[in-house]
Amino acid sequence: MSINYVLNKIGLIMIPVLGWNLIVFIPKIILKKNENGYFETVLGSLIQKGFFFQFWFLGALIIMLFLVPILNKIMKSSIKLYVIVLIIFLIISWLIDLYNHFSGAIPLQKNVIQTFRVWTWISYYMSGGLIGNLIKKINFIDFKKQLNYFSVVLTVLTIIYSIYNAAWISNPFAEYNYDNILIFIWIVTIFLTCISTTKFSKHSTKIIESISKYSFGIYIVHVIALKIFEKVFVFDGIFINLITIIGVFLISWLITFVISKIPYVNKLVIF
Repeated sequence: MSINYVLNKIGLIMIPVLGWNLIVFIPKIILKKNENGYFETVLGSLIQKGFFFQFWFLGALIIMLFLVPILNKIMKSSIKLYVIVLIIFLIISWLIDLYNHFSGAIPLQKNVIQTFRVWTWISYYMSGGLIGNLIKKINFIDFKKQLNYFSVVLTVLTIIYSIYNAAWISNPFAEYNYDNILIFIWIVTIFLTCISTTKFSKHSTKIIESISKYSFGIYIVHVIALKIFEKVFVFDGIFINLITIIGVFLISWLITFVISKIPYVNKLVIF
């Protein structure tokens, strides 16, 4: 986890960021509709501005990468200290979520763009590190049945929670749920359920590997696919929203697959 590792990862992240912004920036220059310079546009996308506002996630990832050597050093020196730091950030995240639900005010996170909600990203990142450490000591396969049952129960609870959540926190956007303890435990449980599964069918394995391989590209182009759906459908019900989620995912997957087959250009969608 050296500085060279961090800089190499950031370099790989910036290739698609620079490339996609250039694709949008050139037509704006030709049509004389560019309001900002190119590098200002690139920086803006990393802090949730402009056409590729979803690059906030990559901006957050860059911040986390700079913290990786520190977090890794804490884990190597003292796993107890690592757990204490993790618990502190988890408590901060969950207290913010509880405030959102019981205060009746707008979510606290609304005052901080997603790139800089570091308390949330550290909570998830460090939890992943702790799970990775525990995998070496605990055989989660032994808890496969319990995890499967727990995953089903949590999934049902999460669906119920999601239906009523917009009213509870006065905002329908999923970004304000990342700090929720139910969502957090649900995500961790699904992850543990997956790693405890010893056997997938050949067909299922191919699908999982494909989704994994193209997930980075799917995330990037899903906003483009969503804009297409917005021109066709009116999002006014659970059914149409479900169709939209599935449709956007499949279209994004197809676009990513096609781009991934083009030499050099594939760097835009494969990390």
